Amino acid sequence: WAWASPQMPVPLPADAPPGHVAHQRVRYDASKERATFTFHRIHFQTTIHKSGSQQAAEVLARACWMEFEKGKDKDDVLLFRDEWYERLGSEGSPGPSSSSTKARSKQPLPEPSKPAA
Repeated sequence: WAWASPQMPVPLPADAPPGHVAHQRVRYDASKERATFTFHRIHFQTTIHKSGSQQAAEVLARACWMEFEKGKDKDDVLLFRDEWYERLGSEGSPGPSSSSTKARSKQPLPEPSKPAA
């Protein structure tokens, strides 16, 4: 296991193995504080703001790459990322907004309440 940061000992998802292509394809953009990659024309990113550290953003991005390699679609990988953001956020770094998670949920939204007559 890798850890989010020395100040935040939260386990991160399994990283890509040493020498794996994800280590070359995931790039850190310091000006925007995010790790990015493109997997078969699908652009993807993880951010320091939601991960808690540069290391966490990079490891999470590589873990997302591995999810794409398993055949998951972008919505599934976004949910995977957001679940990790929540885990990391529960330890002190900001997590995802509830609206972003709800927007990607594959479950139908409940019917709105009808006003009393």
